[in-house]
Amino acid sequence: MAKKNYVPRPKPQFRNWHANFKTQLHLQATKYSITTAQLAKVDLNDADIIADFDDDAAKDLAAEAANTKSRATHKRSDRDARDIAQQIKRHPDYVNEDGVLLDIIGPEDSTDPDTAKPVLVLRVVAGGNVEISFVKGIFTGVKIFSKRGSETTFIFLTIDTESPYVDNRANLGTGAETRQYQAVFVDGDDEVGLTSDIVSIALAAAVGPV
Repeated sequence: MAKKNYVPRPKPQFRNWHANFKTQLHLQATKYSITTAQLAKVDLNDADIIADFDDDAAKDLAAEAANTKSRATHKRSDRDARDIAQQIKRHPDYVNEDGVLLDIIGPEDSTDPDTAKPVLVLRVVAGGNVEISFVKGIFTGVKIFSKRGSETTFIFLTIDTESPYVDNRANLGTGAETRQYQAVFVDGDDEVGLTSDIVSIALAAAVGPV
């Protein structure tokens, strides 16, 4: 029976594998006629793995922090601008011409509440969590359902009124798993429209510190 590839592909596992390979190679070098040049090459590779993987991880964390900060800025700015726009519209001297100049008059919405369904976009973020993005449009938010790994039915996950939502649950087991999600719009406490298409994302196996 053919054996699986012995070199793991995920970076944390590969890093551990290569560190062990380097250590054992030095111990077995004489037995297998491993040259000094070969040992030096493996030593250099291992040093680069440590430095470059750490740099990559730090940049991922920095990028995620920057994304989180920009989303918070966007949300705060949107809220403050809407509050002021509503104050202007409630003013007794408000006229539509000023609304046009300030660009605070929205276009007519043609959404049919009976046929509307959310579109979910997934990505893996820091910590191996799943970020679920959506556009709520004219609705209050979305009700999200999920199916993890070996689960056979979708279960209620959350009602979220601001995109994105981050699913930070651990995998059902220690191995890799596939997550599936679907959602439906909510208007107040009521479900509205159609259930979204099912979207899936693969998560790596849980690993300890490296």
